[in-house]
Amino acid sequence: MCAPPLVAVAAPGGAAAPPPPHMGTALDKAFYRDYIELGLEYDLPVLALPPAMSDDVDMLAQHGLRTDPALTREMAASVTQRGFPVFDLVEAETPWYNPFVAEHHHRLRIDGLPDARNYFILHSALGGSDLKAFAPDWMQRDSERFLFAPGGALAGEFAARGIKTLGMRELRDQARSGRG
Repeated sequence: MCAPPLVAVAAPGGAAAPPPPHMGTALDKAFYRDYIELGLEYDLPVLALPPAMSDDVDMLAQHGLRTDPALTREMAASVTQRGFPVFDLVEAETPWYNPFVAEHHHRLRIDGLPDARNYFILHSALGGSDLKAFAPDWMQRDSERFLFAPGGALAGEFAARGIKTLGMRELRDQARSGRG
């Protein structure tokens, strides 16, 4: 029997959160070791690529990500040794959808989750003039906050499917306390 999916959802603002691998840059083989080691040095969870995912070098290259499977396996082992999870799936199909169909878009993503530890790439943020000033996709970001924040529109969907969610700060704190 498989466990229900666990989805980690990045949360905005506040305490130290993991360094973001923005748009895949930090996951590129030129920066990946530095990104992982920097996060671990500051005792922050980092997004380590699942080793099986990095084996598909051609698929990742189509999305502009240059990977080295041996480096990915080495860094996944480092992350695991420090007590942080390496996710089974990194689901990155969030950018640039129509924010007016956000709930439908994310229900389709949830439908595709395997029974595993999964990481959803989200750009959740509180709408307002600050966000509008730098983010042309500000409406999408605000809709993700509305859907995924505690008590958000998808909370019932998660509960009905047995999906547990946790934000990056909670993930960080759980990993740190587990190493006691």
